[in-house]
Amino acid sequence: MKKYLAWIPALAIMTAIFWFSAQPADVSTEMSDGVTRVLLWAAETVGLTERLSPERVQELCGILAVPVRKTAHITEFAVLHLTVLFALSQWELSWKKWLRTALAVTVAYACTDELHQIFVPGRAGMVTDVLIDSTGAALITAVLWMVRGRREKRSGDAGAVRMAEGPGNGSSRSLASGMDNRVKQMVQGAAIAAVYVVLTMAFRPISFGPVQFRISEALCVLPYFTPAAVPGVFLGCLISNLLGGAAALDVVFGSLATLMGAVGSRLLRKNRYLVILPPIAANTLIIPWVLKYAYGSADMVWFMMVTVGAGELLAVGVLGQFLLGALERYREELF
Repeated sequence: MKKYLAWIPALAIMTAIFWFSAQPADVSTEMSDGVTRVLLWAAETVGLTERLSPERVQELCGILAVPVRKTAHITEFAVLHLTVLFALSQWELSWKKWLRTALAVTVAYACTDELHQIFVPGRAGMVTDVLIDSTGAALITAVLWMVRGRREKRSGDAGAVRMAEGPGNGSSRSLASGMDNRVKQMVQGAAIAAVYVVLTMAFRPISFGPVQFRISEALCVLPYFTPAAVPGVFLGCLISNLLGGAAALDVVFGSLATLMGAVGSRLLRKNRYLVILPPIAANTLIIPWVLKYAYGSADMVWFMMVTVGAGELLAVGVLGQFLLGALERYREELF
C-alpha cells in the first residue's frame, strides 16, 4: 500500500500542472503579468531599480513574459521530477533504472502537457517547450548520477560491481536512503503547495475579498503531521496570491499570515484540536488590515475581522478537522 500512496504527491503536482495548462491564453498572460508586477515591485522596494511608471511596468511585463513563463515551467517540472523520484524509490529498482524511469515519466508528462495545450483556446503545443520543461528534470538526474558515480568510486570497484548487478544490490533505495528524508520533506512541501494553489484558484471567486472562504486554508492543519507543511502552505499561499493578481501588500503580508499560522500549528502539534487556532488567529488579525491598506476597503476593520475570521473558522476549524481525521488513518504511510 505504501508504494502506491507514495504516488500521491506526484499526482498532486500533475494536477496542478494540468490546471495551469488548461487556462486560456489571456488568463495565463494575466497570471504571468501578476507575477512580473510583484517582482518589479520587490525590485523597487529593495532599491534595485528606480521607481517605474505604469507605462514602463506594462512594457516590462511584455518583455519578461516569456522568461517568467519558461522559468515557471522548468520549476514545476523539476518539482514533479522530485515527486516521481520519491515515488519510484519505494519500488525495488536498480539505481540506473530508477533515474531513467523517473526522467522518462517526467518527459512523457511534459509531452502530454503540450498535447493538452493544443485544445486550449489561444495556446499551442510545441516540441521546444517539451525540451524546456524537461530541463530541470534532466539537471536533477545528472546531479544524482554524478553523486552515485562518486559514491561508487569511493566504495571501490568491487562494491560498485555488486551495486550495479541487480535490484537487490544498489537499488534505488541505496541512493535514495541518503537523501530520503530531505527529498521526502521537499516532496511533501511541494505537493501541499500544489494542492493549495489548485484549491485556491479552482474556487477563486470565494478565495479573495473581504468576505472570503478559502477552502485551501484547511491545509494549514497539516503541520500537525509534518514540518514540510509549514513551507508548503506558505509557498502555496504566496503562489496563489501571485497568480490571483493580489496586491503587493497582500502577497507579502497575506502569505506571512499563513506562514505564522502554520508555524503556530506546528508548535501545537501535540493536540489536534489546538492546531486550528494559530491559522484562524493570524488571518483574523492580519488580513483585515491588508484589505484596508492594500485594497482600500471601506468596511470597518472589526467587521472584516468577523468576516475573515468566520471564513477561517469554517475552512480551518471545520474542514481542517475533517481533513485531520481522514489523514490520521494513513499517517504512517503518508508522513
